[in-house]
Parts: sequence; C-alpha cells; structure tokens
Amino acid sequence: MRRFLSTVLVTVMTMVGAPLGVMASPQDSSALRGRAFSSNLQALPDARVQVRDLKTAQVVNTTTCNANGEFAFENLKAGDYVVELADASGNVLGMSPPVSLGAARSVALSVVATAPGAVAAGTSAGFSLFGLGPVSSVAVLGAAGAAAVTAVVATKQDASPSR
Repeated sequence: MRRFLSTVLVTVMTMVGAPLGVMASPQDSSALRGRAFSSNLQALPDARVQVRDLKTAQVVNTTTCNANGEFAFENLKAGDYVVELADASGNVLGMSPPVSLGAARSVALSVVATAPGAVAAGTSAGFSLFGLGPVSSVAVLGAAGAAAVTAVVATKQDASPSR
C-alpha cells in the first residue's frame, strides 16, 4: 500500500510540476561584472580577464580591466563559468569561484592573482605543468591526487571500517 501511495504521489507531483516547467523560460542572457586584484589585494588596471565555460572548457570572451581593475562581460548564455586572470600568452594567473548564470540577470565577483607582480610582469609566477598556468597546474595536481586516493580506497579489500 505504501509503494502504491508513493507512486501516486510522485505521479501527481510530476503532472502538476510539468506545466510550470514548460511555462518557465530562462532569461536570454546574463552579465558578469567584477574587479581584478593582485595577490596583495591592490586593483589591477589593464589586466587581461577571460570568462571560461565550465561545460565546454572553452574561453567564451576576453576583455581588459579599466583603470580601477573593473571588468564586465555582457550577453552570456545561461551556464556555469569561471573568470580567469591571464597573462599575455594566455596562462591563467588567477581564477574566480564557479558561477552559475541563468537565474540572476547580473553577477558580481572578484578575481585575485596568485603571485605578486604576475600579471604586471606577464609571467606565470614560476610554476607551470604541461604549459598550463599556476592555477590550472595546481588544479590538475589536486585532481590527480583525488583520483589516486579514490583508486586506493576503491581497490582496498576491506574499505569499510565496520566490516
């Protein structure tokens, strides 16, 4: 009897929610606005900033900060993005947290460079793995470490301490 009532409840909720989902339309575009800072939290004028789509890993747009370190990206489609500080050769020097666009018309955020003088000097702060910038290199090393831990735990005979 419980299974039947659960099935009926789920079916009714699905039928009631379906028309609402069809009628709701996501906004056509959103904007990302923010400021770029050095590692000592000073505004970075004329720094190169790019926005990357997390789903496709492609750079969607690039701009340069104004004299106050402010930047803006207009007409972005709904999706998940990160904003990156980059040097002249495209190496990533700083990265924002992931941002989801779609529900909000405009999102404000800050991006901080990882090393003092990295953007001004046009260098990648001295650390590069496979030609990536320092932030991307650290992300790759972190992912590799997490994968190694997962592999060890998954292949261990008695993974549960309660057994």
